[in-house]
Amino acid sequence: MAAAWNLSPSLALAFGLRFPAVDAVQSYLVRKIASTATDPSIQILPKAVRYLISSAEQSKFSLLSSWATVGLSEAIHLMTMPSGRHPLVVKYVLRSLQSCDPEEIAFFLPQLVQSLRHDPDGLIERFLLEEGRHSVYFAYLLESQLASEGTPPSEAFNPSVKRSNWSPPVDTGLWTTADRVRDKLWKTMTDEVGKVLQAEVAFFKEVTDVSGKLYPIPKADRKSAAEEFTSNIAMPEQPIFMPTDSHARVISIKPESATPMQSAAKCPILVAFEVEKTLPGQSVPATMVDAAIFKVGDDCRQDLLALQVIALLKRQFDSARLHLPLVPYGVVPTGHECGIIQVVPRAKSRAQLVRRNGFSVKTDMVLLIS
Repeated sequence: MAAAWNLSPSLALAFGLRFPAVDAVQSYLVRKIASTATDPSIQILPKAVRYLISSAEQSKFSLLSSWATVGLSEAIHLMTMPSGRHPLVVKYVLRSLQSCDPEEIAFFLPQLVQSLRHDPDGLIERFLLEEGRHSVYFAYLLESQLASEGTPPSEAFNPSVKRSNWSPPVDTGLWTTADRVRDKLWKTMTDEVGKVLQAEVAFFKEVTDVSGKLYPIPKADRKSAAEEFTSNIAMPEQPIFMPTDSHARVISIKPESATPMQSAAKCPILVAFEVEKTLPGQSVPATMVDAAIFKVGDDCRQDLLALQVIALLKRQFDSARLHLPLVPYGVVPTGHECGIIQVVPRAKSRAQLVRRNGFSVKTDMVLLIS
């Protein structure tokens, strides 16, 4: 490692990234970066930051103010390190995030919102609110994420209205913080962003509420009831976008498309919308149909985390030129046990695959594994 460092610190860092489990390589780089941290030629190397943060010399963390920023994924990774909660590390991470596209940052919103638990100086909170002031899409996803992590509505504590496997919600330490930041988000919105955000939230909440209204209705009547409920939803005056695609502007809702989906204890619905979107390589927006599934009674935060992992794996596969057919679709938790899921065209649900192949619902996973 010493020879590699003497030849080029960048080469030594490349060895570190290539052999993350080799203690001798990692410990050498931690010592070397800590001892040379004041050198401007080292500070221009973003890949060296993780080794400085890994060192025990927190007195040198002040040098992060002049260090070259890292990319989005690396910035989030730094927050998970043992020293990731140090105020100077947090400042550096947020400085790195400020150079990223808000829509890209939105991918890691679940993690950023969770980090509000450990934000004594309010640095992460201010960053999130500032990003929300300038991007309606970021503000919508932030509002939705905070709503899903905030204090549940009163009916969530009533076992008589729960569908199955009921247990009362338990505060994991984020309810009060999420409520406070969400309230502050609405108060700090600019008029332009605030009006669009209000229209976006109200419209899709009304669509999502149809799922809850259908549950007590007999299954044979749910389709007609779904069409009736959605036909009564008026389009807002403000331009709105699909929650799972900020580039798809909603023109109208298609009530005839409202379809209750099969579920043992809930009643998710699929609803299609006429949208306007500019496709790659085209300059004129095209009109097309986009659809989403609206759920009430499901914790969509779990879906979101699973799809985050799939999306990250796809990025790695693509970078390695392994063109595996992974299609990570959008999921937006919009409140306690409710959310919006993007529909993948021409895809089959697990239930459809089970029926087509003759598996029983209770044993399908065992049969598929065997």
